[in-house]
Amino acid sequence: MTQDAFELLQAANPLPEDPPPLPIAPLMERVDQLPEQAPTQRHWPFAARRVRTRGHGPGGPGRRPKRRSRVRVAAFALSTFALLTAVATVALTRSATVVPKTDLGQTIVPPEHETALGATPDELMDLKEAGGGAVTTAMVRRQQAQAADVPAAAGGIAWQQMGPYNVGGRVTDVVADRNTPNAAFAAVSGGGIWKTTDGGANWTNLWPDSNTQTMGAFAQAPNGDLWAGTGEANPPGGGLTYFGDGIYKSSDNGAHWTNMGLTDSAAIGRIAVDPKNSQRVFVAASGHIARTVKDRGLYRTLDGGKTWQQVLAPPNATTGAIDVAINPQNPQIVYASLWDHTRNNGRRFYGGVGSGLFRSKDGGDTWERLENITGPLAAYDTPQTGLKSAPTLGRIGFALAPSNPNRMYVVFGDNTGPDKGSYRSDDGGDSFQLMGRAYAASGGYQWWFGRIWVDPDNQDHLFNADVSLRTSTDGGTTWTAISAPHSDQHGMDWDPSTLDGNPATPDRVFLGNDGGMYRSDNGGVNGSWVKATNQPWNQSYHLAISMQDPLRQTTGLQDNGSVKSWAPTPTCATGSTTLCTQPHPTDNNLGPNNYWNSSGGGDGHWNVVDPTDDTYYYTCSQASGGGTHSCSGRHDTATATQNITVAQVGANGTNRYTTDAPIVIDPNVPPKAADGTQPPNALYMGGAIIGRSLNRGPTMTPISPTPLPQSNYTDPDPSLPGHVPASEVDTGLYGNLYGATTAVAPAKSATPVPYAQVIYAGTDTGKVWKTSDAGAHWTQMQGLPTRWVNAIIADPDNADHAYVAFSGYREGDEAANVWETLDGGATWSNSSLNLPNGPVEMLEYNAKANVLFAATDVGVFDHKDGDSAWYKVSVGLPQVPVLDVKLSADGKYLFAATFGRSIWKLNLSTDAVNGGGAGGVGASVPATLGLTLGTPGAFGAFTPGVDKDYTAATTANVVSTAGDATLSVSDPSTNVPGHLVNGTFSLPSAVQAKAASPAGTGSTAFSPVSATPLTLLTYAAPVSNDPVTVTFNQHIGQSDALRTGSYSKTLTFTLSTTTP
Repeated sequence: MTQDAFELLQAANPLPEDPPPLPIAPLMERVDQLPEQAPTQRHWPFAARRVRTRGHGPGGPGRRPKRRSRVRVAAFALSTFALLTAVATVALTRSATVVPKTDLGQTIVPPEHETALGATPDELMDLKEAGGGAVTTAMVRRQQAQAADVPAAAGGIAWQQMGPYNVGGRVTDVVADRNTPNAAFAAVSGGGIWKTTDGGANWTNLWPDSNTQTMGAFAQAPNGDLWAGTGEANPPGGGLTYFGDGIYKSSDNGAHWTNMGLTDSAAIGRIAVDPKNSQRVFVAASGHIARTVKDRGLYRTLDGGKTWQQVLAPPNATTGAIDVAINPQNPQIVYASLWDHTRNNGRRFYGGVGSGLFRSKDGGDTWERLENITGPLAAYDTPQTGLKSAPTLGRIGFALAPSNPNRMYVVFGDNTGPDKGSYRSDDGGDSFQLMGRAYAASGGYQWWFGRIWVDPDNQDHLFNADVSLRTSTDGGTTWTAISAPHSDQHGMDWDPSTLDGNPATPDRVFLGNDGGMYRSDNGGVNGSWVKATNQPWNQSYHLAISMQDPLRQTTGLQDNGSVKSWAPTPTCATGSTTLCTQPHPTDNNLGPNNYWNSSGGGDGHWNVVDPTDDTYYYTCSQASGGGTHSCSGRHDTATATQNITVAQVGANGTNRYTTDAPIVIDPNVPPKAADGTQPPNALYMGGAIIGRSLNRGPTMTPISPTPLPQSNYTDPDPSLPGHVPASEVDTGLYGNLYGATTAVAPAKSATPVPYAQVIYAGTDTGKVWKTSDAGAHWTQMQGLPTRWVNAIIADPDNADHAYVAFSGYREGDEAANVWETLDGGATWSNSSLNLPNGPVEMLEYNAKANVLFAATDVGVFDHKDGDSAWYKVSVGLPQVPVLDVKLSADGKYLFAATFGRSIWKLNLSTDAVNGGGAGGVGASVPATLGLTLGTPGAFGAFTPGVDKDYTAATTANVVSTAGDATLSVSDPSTNVPGHLVNGTFSLPSAVQAKAASPAGTGSTAFSPVSATPLTLLTYAAPVSNDPVTVTFNQHIGQSDALRTGSYSKTLTFTLSTTTP
């Protein structure tokens, strides 16, 4: 690695006029060598050397370096003299992504995504993350801090997002922009904040990649301030598990965000801003579902978030605030609802005496309970307690009619899920009267919704959140279902530019649900909803890839079924509603805008592709709780896709499956039959009983003991999970979902066998088992943590070598989630080392390089066998939970499935592919990379009190003999990375950069520089002396405080390749 250093000096005169420029002079300085792993550890190696003259290797011009480097780095410093002495405000910069525009009216979502199949909310993540014990905020923050301290793997190659973009994922809140017509904000579960300015055709990311991505609520103030509440308050969804860290505010349209407090709230249910005073904001802090947190209840700020006051305190440790609304005509009248709810591993208590509806008439200083229902209660309210405090009172949602705030609608449920009633008030809550049932009679998920919306132009036109969107045009007397949008509704708002007070005029409405974003230009009537396009957010549980072609992939998505990457066949008829398939991966184009196709319904979970024949693949949706799994197989033929039945395991009613029941294919290829045919690899289905199929699924044979009925606590339970404690047995909607295997790992045998003889298995009850005789006998492993088992992986070259990963946080500073055995499970050692102390979701092992990859809630990490540390492999990857990680058959690519930001791909180095220090004979020709920088430009004078963007430019020259190359820029300093600094002061806005060249491909938009390498240009082929222009942008705001002196920062440019 060679390095070139420059310093750019530029001046600003103390007065705005006539600023004399300071002469530009290069500053030769040593740039510290980037951290490098030992040869046995590194995955992206650097050949490091120092330079003494600008633009050349050791010895000056004309002398060639002794070693050709695979990575070239150049650095220079930007600086300026600025005016005034004041403390600068430090703010995070956003990572903006603009998706290519397509026609919003284009119907590109497969019909399977638009059904209510599997609309049951998925409860997986809530159940597993707690690990059977209390999780504290301190644990979560310690995990995040530990992740930041883990050294990065050398090389800095960035992840690339792969989509899918045509599916969408769960949106928790929606706000129409009050300042821009046809614009809206979407708060995404696990996906941050996004904005569209063209009605949903394109979306821009407004949220920093380095922040927690889980969103609960969003609001916009009259002055344009944006408020984002982190942590999702819809309880059994995955977002709630991924705790938020409070409330954030942006005063520049989302360019920068500042944490304004309530950091121990875990989840935010709603945000309400005074329509007449932008500094007055109410926040409904829901709290955590399984532990006590400090910031629960309703909070108010009167100074724009500088200070907060709890104005409505919960009566107990399991109650939090879930909803809040302000009377738009009289902001002194405020409404709020509290919700008493908690859960343990197996049971949910989604109601309690702490739940209630409240009103304040003095701006939140004092409160009164609203429970006066005149007339009959709903007949389906079995205890007949209405809104009164009771153990059965669940989540309460409400809405005021903007055109008449005395009109109030209330919906609420009981403690198990079904609704308790739908009521209307015409006197601002003094009394309520029963109206028609807002929910479908068969619904049982009121705790998942709890939202109702009123048309701003028509107090009698309202919508209720349910599996299907429900609507009434007569003030709630009668209700009908709107079938077009995706299932599970969470957010709705009207475009203010279309509101005129006339109920007969069509209005534009935005809707967010588990399928993403929708828009109606006709007031939301049935048949008018259009799905937004290019939504680069999905909540992915599992990923499967072909061993013949790594771009042939299928993934399971929360409430969006399973989708596959391969494109439709060219023979598909235009406009055909029949799903077209590609029978063989001859076309690996992911399609326009990363188009993926449906491969299964429901809540997509485990997916697997046959390693020997990728025309066979399997997809699973969530288990229903009735003791059966929901997995099936598919076979792409030359003309159609054939379905394959995956049989149930065990006698009817004897088995149990977790929501995320594993389906696994044996790595052993069976010997050919006597007639020369090749039998398929064995297929395993994991429940309380593990099943094995030798004919791709239609026949399943139990290979582990049958569990006892959950009512039998007298006799020893012979099953792998064992007894489920009575306190964790759910006898309701979610029965039979706890007490099962969660990981199955058949090991490859050294000699040909029809199926694995050695199999490792783990359970949600924290047990790890092994069989050495194909399931005839099982032995429980000892010396391991008792936590939900997330993953087990066996070394394909050695069945005695295996790793196991556990979920759940553990007390203390030592991580305890990845364990290794070298003797078939007789002994286990903790291999967590410096891995952050938190859930490890999935493992992947590269046997060629002896490298283990771990997918965690805070990114991807790798560890080479025998090393003393883990390394972070997360450059360019948002701070989002990674639930699965997969390696291509050749080891060149790593893929990550995230819960909120879709699928990502990473090009690995050849060292990671082949392993370091391996024996054998061979040769290679290393790539030659060359990077030099030209004379830096100058920003010019900064003028205080003027909102302005300043630009500067420099040139570079790129030489590469590699098949691919990437030019990136980063700020290696620890002092406010990406921001020019002047001593202890820094500019509020980060410096931004972009680049252009004849041969390279880069963005035309500026992007902020940070500690994470920013990709400027990519090269898909060798290039000789490519002239590059690098342009910088520095924004100075009108109110930015500038300090006299020199603002400077050293930036590092890197030219890298993944090919030798």
